[in-house]
Amino acid sequence: MTETELLDAASYQFKLVVSTLALYITVTSAYLLVAFVAGIRLTRSQISIITTLYIVTSLLATYAAYSLPTRGLYYAIKLEALDPNVPEYSKILVPVILPLLLAGGIFASLKFMWDVRHPKNE
Repeated sequence: MTETELLDAASYQFKLVVSTLALYITVTSAYLLVAFVAGIRLTRSQISIITTLYIVTSLLATYAAYSLPTRGLYYAIKLEALDPNVPEYSKILVPVILPLLLAGGIFASLKFMWDVRHPKNE
């Protein structure tokens, strides 16, 4: 691949990461909003459907948050091999840290829904 093709490929992968994060934040915000506004009034089947959809979508976004920056870094490393003066695109830890943060958000959201559905009477 040429330098321009590698630059375009790396840029595209990192743009997809941003889109994935936007999707994750949108889905998580919607889930938390449903939990806060209507969580206590939903039936078990409604909660099951909403939570299953949330988990599947969030896990797909979490997987994408690993695979997309990994592929972007692959192209960036190839680009750097062609031209050592190219600015560093990203850090190697991004594909590791980002999915961990998203997974933590999934667990926190599920805990939030649990707390809304099972309030402690003080």
